[in-house]
Formats: sequence, structure tokens, C-alpha cells
Amino acid sequence: SGGSIEMFMTDDQKKYYNAMKKMGNKKPTKALPRPRFPIARFFFDLTTNQKFDIFIMMCIFLNMLCMCLEHHNQSATYDRVLGYINNFFVAIFTVECGMKLLALHYKYFTIPWNVFDFIIVIASILVTSLEKGLILQ
Repeated sequence: SGGSIEMFMTDDQKKYYNAMKKMGNKKPTKALPRPRFPIARFFFDLTTNQKFDIFIMMCIFLNMLCMCLEHHNQSATYDRVLGYINNFFVAIFTVECGMKLLALHYKYFTIPWNVFDFIIVIASILVTSLEKGLILQ
């Protein structure tokens, strides 16, 4: 199926076309059940809210933007300010991770993006701690 269309496509177009076909064959993932316990339910409702997702996406974008501001021979003050900004974002992403863990418990790790976020957060905490001399003094 699609063989006649594919002969007119570039390699990149074929890859995209095949990826779209695979995505079309995927079944939707089952929605996670809302927790029974009040605290877990509160964090579940908060972290599954679209406004929360938009806030986190904005934080990711702003964090990337700040990372792009680093340059060679930057002043100590500039470096310190970027460090404070980075710490701020690490704190936000750590809190996000914690809230999702409280909301989803072990189910948190069944979602690939959450696993990726968890690894990034742990790595960020380790790097920040190493930079501050909190580990391996």
C-alpha cells in the first residue's frame, strides 16, 4: 500500500510518510485513572491540567533560551546570574517531578516522557550539586 506514491518521494519524505503510517496504526493509550486519595488526586488534577503543561513548556523554552545566553569570556556576575536562573529552573522541574510522582506513584514510570524527565531532573540535580561542591567535597 502506498507503493505508487512512495516512488515519487525523497528519502526524507518516505521516512515521514512511514512514520505517519505507523502513528496511524497506534492505538490510543489508556487514560490513567484518577487517584482515590485526596493529596494524590489534587496533584493528579494539577499536573494533568493543560495550563500546567503550558507553564512547564514555557519554563523549558525559557531555560533553553537562558542556556543559549552563555558565551566565552562572560563576566563572573553574568555567570552567577545565569547560575541562579538555572537553579530556579532545576527547582521548578524538580517540583514538577515530585508532584507527578505523588499523583501517579509507580505509574509515573510507565510513561516514557516521565522517565526521560526524571533522568534529566536527577542529572540536573547532580550537576548543580557538583558545581556547588555539595557532593565530593
